[in-house]
Amino acid sequence: MSNLKQIETCYIQQHEDGHFLVYSDIIINASKKEVWDVLSDFKSMNQWSSTMVNISGEIKDKGNIQSHFNFDGQIWIADHIFIFNEGEYFGWSDPLTGNFSGNKDNHLFKVEAISENVTRFIQTDEFTGENASKHSLLLARVAFDAYPKFNRELAERVMNNN
Repeated sequence: MSNLKQIETCYIQQHEDGHFLVYSDIIINASKKEVWDVLSDFKSMNQWSSTMVNISGEIKDKGNIQSHFNFDGQIWIADHIFIFNEGEYFGWSDPLTGNFSGNKDNHLFKVEAISENVTRFIQTDEFTGENASKHSLLLARVAFDAYPKFNRELAERVMNNN
């Protein structure tokens, strides 16, 4: 196992009025398969992630799923159409509901091999929509705080499994 230090990136980028991208990544000293295996074990996610605690439903491309997020001690469940490519990435791109109606969330989790035993985990999200100027920056700031924490918890779990 490499002694390479974890390297992280996280930023918010505004593309136009009300359209924000949140980008985060972390370098994990493990193979792409090792990272994917932990990331895609949705039933065990609550054992290591304090932010996204489960994904349930039809775990296949275009399947109906529910994401379960812990936000301020409350579990928020959102319905999505799953975007899924085994061993590569998963996510969703759906309209938001409730207080955030009129906005769209485009969330992606991706694993990318740097070498045989080093992987970049990338988590991105875009917030757009008709109410975007009102809500997108707020949503982006919440994501900006949560995603690096998720990324570090994933890296720690992967490293502890090895």
